[in-house]
Amino acid sequence: MAIHARGAPPGGTPERAWAVWLLYFTAALRSTLPPLIDSLAFSRHGRSYVGRCCRQRGAGGPPGTHAAASRGLEPAGSTRWAGACLVMAELRQNIATHEWVIIADGRAERPTVYAEAGRQPTVDRATWEPGCAFCPGNEEDALEVSRSPGERWRTRLVRNKFPALAVDGALLRRYEGVERRLSGVGYHEVLVAHRHHDTTLALMTAREVRNVLLALQKRGRELAQDERVEYLVYFKNHGPRAGASVAHPHCQLISLPVVPGEVRRRLETATHYFDEHGCCVYCFMLDGEQSQQQRVVGQHPLAAAFVLFAAQSPFHVWVMPRHHRASFLEATREELAGVAEVLRQVLRQLYDGLHDPDFNLMIRSVPVRERAWAYFHWYVSIVPRFSRTAGFEMGSGIRICPAIPEECAEFLRSVPAPTRG
Repeated sequence: MAIHARGAPPGGTPERAWAVWLLYFTAALRSTLPPLIDSLAFSRHGRSYVGRCCRQRGAGGPPGTHAAASRGLEPAGSTRWAGACLVMAELRQNIATHEWVIIADGRAERPTVYAEAGRQPTVDRATWEPGCAFCPGNEEDALEVSRSPGERWRTRLVRNKFPALAVDGALLRRYEGVERRLSGVGYHEVLVAHRHHDTTLALMTAREVRNVLLALQKRGRELAQDERVEYLVYFKNHGPRAGASVAHPHCQLISLPVVPGEVRRRLETATHYFDEHGCCVYCFMLDGEQSQQQRVVGQHPLAAAFVLFAAQSPFHVWVMPRHHRASFLEATREELAGVAEVLRQVLRQLYDGLHDPDFNLMIRSVPVRERAWAYFHWYVSIVPRFSRTAGFEMGSGIRICPAIPEECAEFLRSVPAPTRG
C-alpha cells in the first residue's frame, strides 16, 4: 500500500512529519496484521509503546489517530490524540525542592519487574550471629553510649567504630582566599534498632518502629545542646546497594558543624513558596495528594504516605505528619506513633511486594538552631535503590526514573497491608 504525507503539520518540523508517516504506516499495518503489531509495535508490558504520546496540540491528527486512541493506546486520564509528536518521556518538578526528574516512559517497566527474585530476605537470616557486634552478648561496651530500657535492651546507642567526624576538639574556621576549612568535629553514632539479627523496620511492630523514632529524637535533642552542632542527619541504609555494611538492623545519626548546602536550598525554596502563596509548600503537597488519592499509599489520622509525583526513583515515598511542624525534635509522642504506623506499613508492602529491596531512609528536618522555622515541614523519605547515579545525573542534577509513579503507588496499594500492632 502506498503511503503519502505532505510534510509536517502547520508549524511542525521534519521530525513531526516523520511521526505522521509513522502513524500512517502503523495504521495501515494494523488493518492487515493486528495481532502481530499489537504484540510487537504497540504493546510493552501491556502499555502503549508508539502511539500513546500523540496528545492534544490544538490541531486535528492524521486519519486513524483517534481510532488508534480508542483502541487503548492512550493511558487513562490523558487528553485526546491530535497532531503527531512522539514523546516517550516527561519532565516533572517537585515543587518543594525545585528538583526536576525525567519520567522515562519509553523505558518504563511494570512495577513487578523490580521484585528481587532469588535474594535472601531478611527474615531468613539467623536470629543471632556470633560474629555480629550488634547482637546481644557481643556488645562492645567501650563504644556504648546508652541502652533502653536496661540490661535486656530493646535499642542500643553506640559510637560508630569508624566515625566520619571526631567528637573531641574545638570548632575552628579558617578562610584563606578560595580555601575554606572547618575542623571536622561532630558525633557519628549508631542506633541498634532491635535485638534480633533477622529483622528490619518492615518486620517490626508499629510500637517497635515508634521506639526507634523516639530513641533518635531523644539523642538528637541531647546533641542539639552542643553549640558546635548545626545540623543532624538521621538515616538508615538497608542492603548493599544502599551502602549498608552490617546486616543487623540499625540506623545512624551524624551531627554536622555546618548546614549542608542542599538543606539550605530546600529551606530557601520553602520560604519563597510561602512568600508567594502564603502557605507551607509541604502542607500544600500533602493536601493535594490527599484530594487526588492517586499516589497515596498509606494513611493514619496523624500521618500519610505518598509516592512522589516527581519521584527520583521507582517507589520513592514520603511519609509526612499531618500536623505542621518544622523540626523532628519537636514532634510529639503521638505524632511519632502515627508516622511509625504508616512508615512500617509502607516498608512492609515494599518488603513483601518487591522481595526486601535495598533502600535509603532519611528524616528531613530543619537545622537545630532554626526549629521555629515556620516554612518547613519535617518528613521521612524512602528511596529504594534500583539504579545508580551516572554521568547524566551528575552533570545535570536531574535523575531519570524508569517507572511511572502512579503505577508504583497502585502496585503498593495492591500489596496487603500488615496487621496493626
